Formats: sequence, C-alpha cells, structure tokens
Amino acid sequence: MFGKADSDNGREPGDRPVTHFNASDGGSAERVVMDFPKWAAGPAACLLLPWLPGGAFAQSGPEQLPELVVTADRTAEPIGNTGSAISVVNQETIARANAGSLVDALRTVPGLDITESGGPGSTTNIRLRGANTGQTLVMIDGIRVNDPTAASGDFDFSLIAPSAIERVEVLKGPQSALYGSDAIGGVINIITKKGSGPAQFNVRTEAGSYGTVSTSGSAIGSSGPWSYAVTGNGEHSNGFSRYGYRIPSIEAKFPNLENDGFDRIGGTARIGYDAGEGVRLESGVLSSFTRSAYDAATGAFPDTPSSANRQINQVWGKATVESFGGILTQSVNVFETRIDRSFNDISYKTNMLPVNTTSTITD
Repeated sequence: MFGKADSDNGREPGDRPVTHFNASDGGSAERVVMDFPKWAAGPAACLLLPWLPGGAFAQSGPEQLPELVVTADRTAEPIGNTGSAISVVNQETIARANAGSLVDALRTVPGLDITESGGPGSTTNIRLRGANTGQTLVMIDGIRVNDPTAASGDFDFSLIAPSAIERVEVLKGPQSALYGSDAIGGVINIITKKGSGPAQFNVRTEAGSYGTVSTSGSAIGSSGPWSYAVTGNGEHSNGFSRYGYRIPSIEAKFPNLENDGFDRIGGTARIGYDAGEGVRLESGVLSSFTRSAYDAATGAFPDTPSSANRQINQVWGKATVESFGGILTQSVNVFETRIDRSFNDISYKTNMLPVNTTSTITD
C-alpha cells in the first residue's frame, strides 16, 4: 500500500518532499529516507566496479605480457610502443593454419603481394606496399638473405619450411633509415625456433593426395645456461601437370600429361649460452634443398620434364653484451649465406625422341 508523506512529520522548511513510501510493514516516510543509501549502495558499486584498478580485486587472472617485436627499431620492445605498421605471424598461427609452406602462413598478412610461378615448391616472391621484390628486405634471424645474383635481388620463399619457424615479423613501409635501400617496401624477418624451458620433442607426419607426404620433427629445450633447438623436415609430392591439368581441351590434345612434382628437405640447429652479467653467445646453421618440376608451356610440345634445383646454406654466430643495466647493448654478428640455383630446361623440336630433345642447364 502506498500513501503520501505527511508534510508536518518533523520536516523542516526547504526539505525535499518525500512523495511515496512503502507502509506495508508499518514503516514511515522517515524510514524510507534513511534506508535509501543502503539499497542504493549496491547498484552504485556495480557501476564503479569496472573502473577500479586491478589491485582492488581479491582475485585476478594471470598478467598478459605484451608481445615483443625486434624488427621495428632493431631492439626488443612491445608491439604497441612502436609507431610502425608491423604484423606478426607466430607459431600458434602457423600451427592453426596447418600451413604447407611459409607463403601459406603469410597469406593472412594484409599488404602482401605474393607471386608463385606454379604449384608447391615453385619459385615464390613477395612484394610489400607495391614495391619490387628486390625492394623487400628478407632476413632470417636478423641476417640478410636477399640473393644479389638474382635478377631482382629478391628471395625465394619456397626454400624455407614452416616447421622450422617460430615467428615471422612483417614490417611494412619504407625502412631505409634503419635497413638501407633494400627495405624501400618493408622488411620480413623470419625467426627460427630457439630453445627455452624443459626439453620438448615433436614428430609430425602427414599424407594426402597426389602422392604427397610430409614429415617434420624438432627437439627444443634448455639446461642451465645452455639452450638448444634442432629441427628437420622432408616433403615429397608426385604433383600434377602444371600446364594442362583439369583443362579438357589440353588434356584431349595431350592425353599423357607429365606430372610435375617437388621435393624439399632441410633443417636448422641453434645453440645459445648465457655467460652471465648480460653476456650471451649464440650460433646457428640452416640448410634447405628444394627440387621442383615445371613445364615449358610453349611450342609444339609444351608439357616438358624441366626442373629447378635450389639450395640455401647459412651459418652464423652472435655475441651480445648488455651494459649499464641493459640500457646499452652491443652485439657482433658473423655469418655466411650461400644460395645455389640450377635450372634444367628441356624442349622438343618435331617429336619427343631423344634426338630431337634439347636440355639446357643454367646455374
């Protein structure tokens, strides 16, 4: 039951009137006024709860550390503190995408223009922000791997298997002030796996259509001041004809199309030692070999058993010394990178007999 408050019930002139009160329990207007702060405190606390600092809660979740990047300013810093446009493809993203190649893992990064000359294992280049392929600087563990002997001075991304990669940092936009004229379009830094924590062993095997088989394994961990990481991978596919597969008119003209398969085998090894007092020594090796078949796609017999062999070998060592409590860091890098390419172009004149077959090998 509701009623009106008595204006002469002990109220002073100028007091705000109480228009309603609940008298079902024998209460009075004065009691309603006195109880208002009690029932209003609950909703007010709910409104203020999101604005309280984290320390005000009795229980809080684990603190999320900011993601660190090393490419933007050539030193480790939180990704939110850099003013550059940078994208990170981490190990979890690569595993979730089940990427068959490094390029498959990078397809989710905006601003990349990927060019492949065929199927798996074929020559693959990347452009950033509309620049030429040779104007995108590519590094592996901070070491430049652009091929100066290539026509555009670019890097072939088909050489690296995703199983050896811990993360990829893609720095977009001109970076010539930090990295020179090779970085007009941007920088792609491929970081291989490194050891930390207890020993972890992983072996993975996959098989699919076209005679495709892939196997990879790794051993990663640390013991005292030592850390280590060893990875290996092997892939094979019988493939299919890159010239006329699933094109009815071509398959009718060339009923016995030749398959264009590929093979890739490689591995990495990385070891580190923390000497204490800000001194760290690291060394690593990387080797990968890729063979892929392709077709001439021209002439009277365009379906040819041509092939390309490519291999990259890299060895490096690094010493890092921190001084003044980590304010100043000095590092010395020593490395050697070698990239070999060999193309076996096969063409036919009037028929496919050996006498009318021409093979041209280019290194």
